[in-house]
Amino acid sequence: DIIVWHEFSALNRIERRTHYFHARNELLSNLMRTPWPYLIPLGLWRMASQLRYSLRRRWWTVDFKVWWDALRMAGAALRQRRPVRSETLRRCLLLNRQWVADPRAAWALGK
Repeated sequence: DIIVWHEFSALNRIERRTHYFHARNELLSNLMRTPWPYLIPLGLWRMASQLRYSLRRRWWTVDFKVWWDALRMAGAALRQRRPVRSETLRRCLLLNRQWVADPRAAWALGK
C-alpha cells in the first residue's frame, strides 16, 4: 500500500511551469515503469494529451522543451527502469478514470 498526500498551495504556482514539470515527469515515469509492449503507444498517447493541453492554452512551445529535456534524461530513467506488471498498469489506468476510496475496490478494478 502506498499513500500519497499532496498539499496544494497557490503560492508561487505558475501553471505553465507546473505543466512543464508534470509533462516531463510523466514521460520519464513512462520510461521507468511501463512494460515494454506498452512503452511506445502509452508514451505517444501521453505526449499527444500533454500537447493538446498546451495547445488549448497557446503554450505549444513548452512541449518541445518537455520532449527535449525528457530525451536528455532518458538514459538515467532507463538505468533506473523497473517496469510494473502489465496487470498493475492496466488497473492504474482504470483507476485514473474513476475515483475509488477503498483500496480493495481499487484493486478489484479490471477483474
